[in-house]
Amino acid sequence: MEDDKDIKVMVEKRRVTYPRVDNDENAMKIINAEIMITKETEIKIKFTYPLSHTVTLEFKNPNGFNQKDFFLAVQQGYRQIYKEEDDVVGDPGTITPHMLNRARSKGPHGIWGHYIGDLFLEGYEEESPGIFSLSMGS
Repeated sequence: MEDDKDIKVMVEKRRVTYPRVDNDENAMKIINAEIMITKETEIKIKFTYPLSHTVTLEFKNPNGFNQKDFFLAVQQGYRQIYKEEDDVVGDPGTITPHMLNRARSKGPHGIWGHYIGDLFLEGYEEESPGIFSLSMGS
């Protein structure tokens, strides 16, 4: 697990390591936050981990998306996904009493293995103009 103080950015490879997605202060810690990821004003992000089903959400920003804007979109997306799941089925608890891993829930997204506080954005790929997939860590 990477410490929030050690934020690395390797833009040329489209690989980025950000801090945890659940912490509002982390967007302010992103190195080279102003570097543009895309000039597209509308993007779609595919969320796959730790979900049983892919969720694709759309985000808009009139100035395109720099690294900070992109991180905030990912953060907003995960918050929406976890809220929707919890609103429908609640917190399923942990796998066993002595483990911190989230049990699989039976909601619309089938979240398994991790709570939102466990998640890190490790990278992204622009599959086609304005459509992104994520590499998430925990």
